[in-house]
Amino acid sequence: MQKNFSLALVSAAFLIGAAAGSMTAMTVADGGELAAFFGDMVEGARDGALRNSFWRVLTPNLMWPGMILLFGFSPAGLVGIPACMLVKGFLVSYSVSAIFRAFGLDGIWLALTSIGLPNLVYVPVLVIVSVLGLRATGGARRVSPYFHGLVLGVFIGLAAFQAYLQPRIAAWLLLKYI
Repeated sequence: MQKNFSLALVSAAFLIGAAAGSMTAMTVADGGELAAFFGDMVEGARDGALRNSFWRVLTPNLMWPGMILLFGFSPAGLVGIPACMLVKGFLVSYSVSAIFRAFGLDGIWLALTSIGLPNLVYVPVLVIVSVLGLRATGGARRVSPYFHGLVLGVFIGLAAFQAYLQPRIAAWLLLKYI
């Protein structure tokens, strides 16, 4: 029962954050700064200078699971873990909505490459980590260290994808569709 409640709570927090992010992006400024930023990205793609640093990408990828892990050690995790998922949902949805607002339908390729591809793996793994963190705050049995190693490997693999492959895919799609 607690496992299902934890999953429902984490999922609801993410979805509420996503709805709030989408509504916020549609009500704030016209996206001129974002359009300028991604315009520079398109120029970088044309020049072949679109690159990410592995360490610059790894740090934010480990920030969310790190916070959830820390919250999992204390009763504050009952509020902190859903709050983390709410904020993550807000940020993902706000980013996608702002790109659509700035670029219209042409922004779909930009949103898919810059936000969609990594988050197709990142968010479900983060939900699993959050559910396990909530269960740990409730006194549930700790998870195997091998599982922690697997999760860490997934996040490091995502950082490698974002640093090395994603810029190439983004450059190709940006040059082809935008």
